[in-house]
Amino acid sequence: MAKYLIGDIHGCADEFAQLLEDIKFDPSKDELYLAGDLVGRGPKPKEVLDLAIANNAKAVLGNYDLHFLACLYGARQTASDDNFDSLLSLSAEEKEYYASWLKSQGFVREDDGFYLVHASLNPTWVPEQITEIAQQVNSYFATWGEKEFKQIFSNKRFIDYLEDLSYTEKDDIFMRRFLESMLIFTICRFRAIRSPAENSIIAVPSAQEVVNQVGKDKLERLSPSLLIEDFSKDFFDFQVGKGKPECDKETGVYPWFDYARAKKENVRKAYKNPNFNFVDFKKPVYFGHWSYCNGVKLPAGFICSDTSCVYGGHLSAYRLPDYAVNMQDKAFLLKLAQPCAQVAKK
Repeated sequence: MAKYLIGDIHGCADEFAQLLEDIKFDPSKDELYLAGDLVGRGPKPKEVLDLAIANNAKAVLGNYDLHFLACLYGARQTASDDNFDSLLSLSAEEKEYYASWLKSQGFVREDDGFYLVHASLNPTWVPEQITEIAQQVNSYFATWGEKEFKQIFSNKRFIDYLEDLSYTEKDDIFMRRFLESMLIFTICRFRAIRSPAENSIIAVPSAQEVVNQVGKDKLERLSPSLLIEDFSKDFFDFQVGKGKPECDKETGVYPWFDYARAKKENVRKAYKNPNFNFVDFKKPVYFGHWSYCNGVKLPAGFICSDTSCVYGGHLSAYRLPDYAVNMQDKAFLLKLAQPCAQVAKK
């Protein structure tokens, strides 16, 4: 048995089929994992989903998959280059078939030898937190229908909706934690070091003002954030951007997978600060989403599978480890980052 990962397919069904043929994939004995963004942009989204289902694929959802589901449930309008027509023109029963399969895939996959997520994981979570949060989010999202999609996705970004939620209402706190995890799992690229007094995406308008409004004692009892342990200290916030994965030490902006460097370069801010808790990942992390990582040497153990097929690049397959990995074996970790097969955009 072999385990394979294929990066962001984006509706490129012909290349997907060719890649499966090239790696001699056999669904009766092999396992197939997909890094999200199965649909969107490319010409054949329905065929991609059919291939994924026929080959018993285990996917994680990406931002384009969420956008498609929001369009399907009437929460958003399609853009001209989405190429969702072949799916949205189906009967109600057929649309629900594909929607149910997508919703059942979840956002994080965990195996003995790896993590798989579309965009990122939060480096301040210990392994038990990653497992618990992923299970909660996956189970919750699988139950969604038209009501939930229209509530959350009605032409809003996660960030916009997050800003509308309070830190005092129980339902709002649950939804805030869900949306924080969605920011991480499906769209996060950069993280920025913020002081409590600065404007913030996850503590609007600033962490200090949240403390002033809610009260420190109550805030600690409510435990409203997955990302800020102590609102009185510097923390890592989201920095929206799509550029190359470069650190900017002066402004405190780092790619999400460069937290080891961020902590090392900001020792005084990190010292005894629970918001900077970072014990390193215990498994390799495979992700997609960030095509600017293509060709860039990443820290050992972080593998970006988005090689820009839909934009004229390649669709890539990776052989996944099927056993626990020695995270100190840098040579082996770098070997994992090499595709075992690639198909050029046709």
